[in-house]
Amino acid sequence: MYYKYDLKNGILYDKNKFIIPIIITIIACIGFNSEFQSAIKSGYADREAEFIDVLMYVLKGEKPFDPYNNEDFKFPFSWLINQLSIAFIIGKYPLSELYDNHGAFVLIKGGSRRKWVLSKYLWIVTVCIIYYLLILMTILIFCKISGFAVSLELKTSQSFAFLTASKTFTGIKLIKILLLPLFTSIALSFMQTAISLVFQSVYGFAFVLGVCGISIYSNSIWAIGNCSLLMRNEQFNYSDINTDKALILLCTIIIISFLFSIIYFDRYDILRGRREN
Repeated sequence: MYYKYDLKNGILYDKNKFIIPIIITIIACIGFNSEFQSAIKSGYADREAEFIDVLMYVLKGEKPFDPYNNEDFKFPFSWLINQLSIAFIIGKYPLSELYDNHGAFVLIKGGSRRKWVLSKYLWIVTVCIIYYLLILMTILIFCKISGFAVSLELKTSQSFAFLTASKTFTGIKLIKILLLPLFTSIALSFMQTAISLVFQSVYGFAFVLGVCGISIYSNSIWAIGNCSLLMRNEQFNYSDINTDKALILLCTIIIISFLFSIIYFDRYDILRGRREN
């Protein structure tokens, strides 16, 4: 009951927000095409571009900040906008239910606080999956229009237009790397919601903004935004951001955030929360 309600009210009735990843991805695809054409003209395109190259370009972020060589640092605008857009979409919805009469009625009718929390977190996972699926679909359409081959094989290259490693990536290894942005967004959204539950939604959004800010200027796996900046992964750059360690860390954060919310909401004074908000 709760989950169907959340899908209808949190996604179908608010679907205009999902234009954001499409616009951001189109801009990023145009940027990739510009760099690829520059590589061709300068003789540095040693192979044809493919779907996976565009996807890696959109998700790669930028190299970590180096205080001793900050001239080479590029601010990861598209990465930051994506993370903050997801935080904005998540926004107040999971808790706004408690502060209007209809939402409170739905909670009471369902008869279970734990199922209510579970539904909200399933909704968050669904939002994040839809967000990244829209990125994938936009890239796929761009590749079809541009004549780029659709392949799930990250081939080696010496061209500056591609984000590649010293050897070709396929299968599980590539999939795990590509799952990092999704899992990072889910982990950030879970923490955002847990903090919003204790305090207010604005603090949850501020937390995500703070983590993203620290991640931009840090190269530590503990600044979890780095887990989704693929260019900083140890496969592409010298760092401590290992794919398996990152996935374990993110899954741990997801589980802890969910369990904390279950325990906290069981004892949450809803009437007091409504008065404060």
